[in-house]
Formats: sequence, structure tokens, C-alpha cells
Amino acid sequence: NALKGEFETIKNVAQEKQQLQKLHAFQDKLASLTFLDPACGSGNFLTETYLSLRRLENKVILEMTKADGKYDRVVLCYIDGDDAAKKLYEKLGFHHTGQVDEDEIVMEKLLR
Repeated sequence: NALKGEFETIKNVAQEKQQLQKLHAFQDKLASLTFLDPACGSGNFLTETYLSLRRLENKVILEMTKADGKYDRVVLCYIDGDDAAKKLYEKLGFHHTGQVDEDEIVMEKLLR
């Protein structure tokens, strides 16, 4: 996938300020993309395209946060039993902290 390759190239930019600028421009590019389902079928093509772009954009946002240099970690929560959220966060590199906030399980991703 060309977009994933472009993202990987940006991730390898050594200078953080330049990398952050490129990440912002790439996020703008993702937001400006439009798609047409030539088959006009069930909409599955468009749904899968949207989900793939959202997963990529989530990775871009995490890299932007990392390149910004202001934060050491990202912390988030999900409700116990929400396996879709748990799997998504694990794929993005989050791990369980062992903490629970009311009925939510706490995860974090170290940036540095």
C-alpha cells in the first residue's frame, strides 16, 4: 500500500521538527482523500477503506504525539468486555498498566 509506505518513510525522518511537519501534511492528505465504489454494491468496499484509513490515521496521530516531544506516554481506558477496543489499542502498541478506573481498564503506550 502506497500510503503505508509513505507513512513508514516519514517515520524514518531523523529530525523531529521536520518529521512533525511531514506527519501533519500526511494527515491532511489522508483527510482529503475521496473514494468511489465502482460496483455500487453493499458498501463493504467503502466501509473497509474507511476503517483502513482510520487505523492508519490513528498511527499517524500517535507518531505526531511522539515527534512533538512534549509527552512521555499516552494513557487511555476501555470498558471491560469491549474486545474490539482492547484489540485496537494492543495493535497500536498500548499495554495494560494493571490499573482500573471505576469500570474501565487503563492502558498506556510509552513514547520515549
